[in-house]
This record gives sequence, C-alpha cells and structure tokens, in this order.
Amino acid sequence: MYGDIWKGLLYVGKISNFINTGTQDIVYKVGDIGPAGGIVFSVEASGLHGLESQKTDYSNGLKFNWQYAMNISNIYGSDWRLPTISELHSMYQKQSVIGGFPILDMTNIYTFYRSSALLQNNEYWSSTGCMASNSCYEYIDFTNGLEFPFGINDQNLYKVRSVHSF
Repeated sequence: MYGDIWKGLLYVGKISNFINTGTQDIVYKVGDIGPAGGIVFSVEASGLHGLESQKTDYSNGLKFNWQYAMNISNIYGSDWRLPTISELHSMYQKQSVIGGFPILDMTNIYTFYRSSALLQNNEYWSSTGCMASNSCYEYIDFTNGLEFPFGINDQNLYKVRSVHSF
C-alpha cells in the first residue's frame, strides 16, 4: 500500500503516517509530529487542532531569565511561544511522550544518584503571570510537577521549551 492514495491522503509508511494531498485535513494524535515539526502533546477531540512542543529545550537546557525566555521562544518562528501554566502542566504529564526531559533511572543505585542529580534545577518558565503581581511569572518544576510563582529579575533562571498551536 506504500504510496497509494486513500481518501485524500498519501500513505508513507506506518498507518499513522499520512501526508495531506489537499483533499482532506490531517488528524493528529498525541505523540505525532505536528505541522510545525514539534511533538503533539494535546489535541482536541476532532484531532484537527492542538498543541505541539519543541522536541528539546532551547539551547540544550541552558537557563534564561523570563524576559529573554519570552524573546527566544519566537526563534523557531513567530507562532512559537512560551506555554501557559496550564499547557506546561500538560507537558509535564506527557513528558515521556514529548521526550528530551531528564528521566529518573531506578536501574541501580549508581544510575539513580546520577539521574537524580540531573533532575535538579529542572524548572521551566511559563507565560502566565502571577495574580498578585505583574512582575511575577509562574514556572513548573518538572522533577515533581509543582508550580511556583517567581519574580522576573535576572537572577531567576529557568529552562525554555516552546509550544505551537495548530
């Protein structure tokens, strides 16, 4: 069936890998490659609209202040941005699907301690401001999924993982 046209879609491998031939919309599911090249982590029931995340942190996990984080989210294109706190929670819950996040390895005591050290300082900025202050934004610690408010001064450095709506 490779290369056959089926209901307006061109088959290119596995049953879930179709290319739109222009006659029908592509239906996405969590874990697919999104229309902008990221990993789909949230979709509406129709599968036509959702959110995709970059496959890796910006600049290999380096940390940035909030102002710089807002600017570099657009580096992938004007429609990429910092996630809201709600979207970041969804990313935390789907981090094994998205990939590229440090994972705690429980194989043996050596790998456990080594991987737990990697999990420290695993915070990601959101675009959601705090209710109490306009100079405060929220982040999530991907080690445990907890949400924290923090000021946007230059000393607060966290990771950036951009999202794209489709």
